[in-house]
Amino acid sequence: MSEKASKHKWIGEILNDRYRIEALIASGGMSDVYRAVDIQLESAGASDCQVAIKILKPDMLNQEGTLGVLAREVAKTRRLSHPNIIRVLDLQQDGDTCFMVMELLEGEPLSRMIQRSRPNGLKWKGVREIIEQILAALTYAHKHSVVHADLKPSNIFFTRTGQIKLLDFGVSRVLTDPLQEDFLSPARDETSVYGYTPAYSLPELADDKEPTSKADVFALACICYELLSAQHPFNRQSLTKEQRQAARVSRPGNMPLKVWLSLKQQLLGNQNTLSIDRFKRAITPLPWATAAQITLTVGALSAAAMAWQSSLAEAGLARQSMNDLSQQQAYLASLKDVPPAQLLQEVQQQPEIERAGLLKLRQESLVSHYLNQIDQALKPDADNGLPNIPQALDDIRSALTLFPRDAELRRVKARIEDRQIALQQALDKEINSTLTQGNYTNAEESGTLLKLAQNLEFLGGQLSRPSDTAIAGYMKRVGNALDAFDAPRQAHLLTIGNRFFAQVTETDEQRLELEKLKDAASALARYRETAKEDGLQPFPREAALAFYARKFSQWSESIEGARSSSQLDKVFDDIQALKKQLPEEFEEVVAAERRLAESYLAMADTLLARNRTSRAQPLLKRATVLMR
Repeated sequence: MSEKASKHKWIGEILNDRYRIEALIASGGMSDVYRAVDIQLESAGASDCQVAIKILKPDMLNQEGTLGVLAREVAKTRRLSHPNIIRVLDLQQDGDTCFMVMELLEGEPLSRMIQRSRPNGLKWKGVREIIEQILAALTYAHKHSVVHADLKPSNIFFTRTGQIKLLDFGVSRVLTDPLQEDFLSPARDETSVYGYTPAYSLPELADDKEPTSKADVFALACICYELLSAQHPFNRQSLTKEQRQAARVSRPGNMPLKVWLSLKQQLLGNQNTLSIDRFKRAITPLPWATAAQITLTVGALSAAAMAWQSSLAEAGLARQSMNDLSQQQAYLASLKDVPPAQLLQEVQQQPEIERAGLLKLRQESLVSHYLNQIDQALKPDADNGLPNIPQALDDIRSALTLFPRDAELRRVKARIEDRQIALQQALDKEINSTLTQGNYTNAEESGTLLKLAQNLEFLGGQLSRPSDTAIAGYMKRVGNALDAFDAPRQAHLLTIGNRFFAQVTETDEQRLELEKLKDAASALARYRETAKEDGLQPFPREAALAFYARKFSQWSESIEGARSSSQLDKVFDDIQALKKQLPEEFEEVVAAERRLAESYLAMADTLLARNRTSRAQPLLKRATVLMR
């Protein structure tokens, strides 16, 4: 721990009896970020109990209306569930201290990577993978009407696993706080109104009352340039449109020309170019040569066919005589301009030898065709913003079946599989963290959790077994819902249980009980609805017996074990409350009232025998009421 961190006043403190501050991570004018431990998770034996705590400084809270705006922005950000966006867990207060609880990341911001890459910048291949992940996060956020509004290298984190995480998403516009982790030029990286950083914003966009997606695209263009050149395109100055056009911004040597032609227009701030889709098209590599670009002549095809036949004959595998050569040449020539999709169908209908020859002649265009299909599959899905990796892997396996030795296909396959594993691990970790912390108590949190599971399965992953802490927490919540006879909460927990705890045998008994109670609760709910309309429906007695069986049993145990009148009074109040929901003279209720009356009388007799008449009289009155 650094000297600065060890001397900081918050080190060792505990917030809200839950979060123990361990070390200072970053410090800014308006907030400080610390590494902390969730004591509740730690005491429960959870392995993943570290979080990041951002403590807002008093000056921040003194600004009128800031806390309310911040709370709304945090609530909006919590709804964003994406592998490339940091998870904001909560906004809390401990006395006068306001703080945010966030996912703890290990790695470094892009600002440090840029600093280390001087003077040449990073290579295009690595930068492209970074930009792709940022675009995926922005696509998802913009679809949910959330704009970052302060995108810059210090707000983009590169984890140790190679995953990109966008920080302060949706919150930067409230926290006008340049944390001193942008080591390129912290003093000049100041944030103004709505969280804009002048060096990464367009003055004409900053004048708007609300930030738009175009602000994020311009910022990303600056970041892309900076990653490749280790220099800000405009020397970290906020220039007007005229000044940008007059500035001499040259293409970094490691930036493809295709990318530069689009990026240059975005850096100039041309409004019609500031779109996510245009950025994606710019960084998508051009496909390999297509069938239309292959200009083989019939003569070349003939020579290839003859060489092919000759080699086969030498191997003892030739099945046609040279008399068929002219016919074969004509057929090969006819396939010269056939589109790859059609060619693949034609190839499947050919004998093995002919198929091998055609694949060899058209390998370049066919591989290009498959790579194009893979690029399409890896574009962010419209619903979840994730690449369709299983489809991409299916496509590449099909291609490798035809061309098993193709080096490019093998490299692409390895890269996609690595990306699949990283995304699956990130989602699985987030799901288990959510289950461990029990963040599924309402419809919104459950919806987010179920969406994470859908995303994991979309990526070809499977749910792992929840932690022991998560299992214990779920079973405790189910027990509370059963004791409270809370039908909506029971149905909610049954959905969560069947989705995430189905393979956990410890929960089988509880989930089976929830399943039975679900049918009983539905029957009672239908009766209450129809009773409002005509009142002619018979009461579902069996459903009531099933749903309230636990309560009837609790009454018997409480009456039998009562040692004071107050304990009997609790059962009395509970019976009176339930009677309002059941028909008069419901047998189990009547029987419970009789047993309760007898207990009141027995307890009154004991008191009378001790000459405590004043204490016995209320018990006799309760017994009389119950026996009427």
